[in-house]
Amino acid sequence: MATYHGYDPKVPMYNTPRGFRRGVMQVDVQMATDIKGDKICGYGKASPYVQMIYGVDKKTLTSSPHEGAGSSPIWNQRFVCNFHNASMLPTFVHFEIWNYHRSRKDNQLGRVSIENLPEFIARYPYGTGFLWLPIFRKGVHKGDMMVRFYFEGKDDSYFGDGQFEKDRCVSYGNQLHSEHCAVSDKGYRPHYIVLEDVPVAELAGSIISLQ
Repeated sequence: MATYHGYDPKVPMYNTPRGFRRGVMQVDVQMATDIKGDKICGYGKASPYVQMIYGVDKKTLTSSPHEGAGSSPIWNQRFVCNFHNASMLPTFVHFEIWNYHRSRKDNQLGRVSIENLPEFIARYPYGTGFLWLPIFRKGVHKGDMMVRFYFEGKDDSYFGDGQFEKDRCVSYGNQLHSEHCAVSDKGYRPHYIVLEDVPVAELAGSIISLQ
């Protein structure tokens, strides 16, 4: 699971990396655990879904709900984001987990924001592998969500060509640690995070392969 650390105002958080031109970012939203959705307002288990909000104009992509999944939904869905130029790249990406209701307003189960995402994935041009992100609700850690990022450069993009400073994101064995890639709960002090790869063996039998 992911571990996270306190806010450090000395770490820059809004540096857009050099070299981003055109491309496509794929975000595989796999599953969540322990998001406290087993008993919602006395109506039984939640039917969670994910919204990903990104870019200056706050584009929103929404998964299908996993009905009756409670605290451990499995979505196994892919979001695809087209970026035509560097200014369209999201400095940060918001993930929000909501509980779907048929007859009343949906309620939020948790959220997390990733800042400097482009700089992080620039270090892994063939994909980040599966990562556990902590989910927060009112500033308190409320479960984790599994995602995977992959960016494919197009045309004159020189994404992942080695221009980026190597001390920004450093690999420690199977852990991916970046002091410049922060995770936060919007409205609360952000947290820094150690993002861990998830062994493929742990996914066998519980995750349906993306087509």
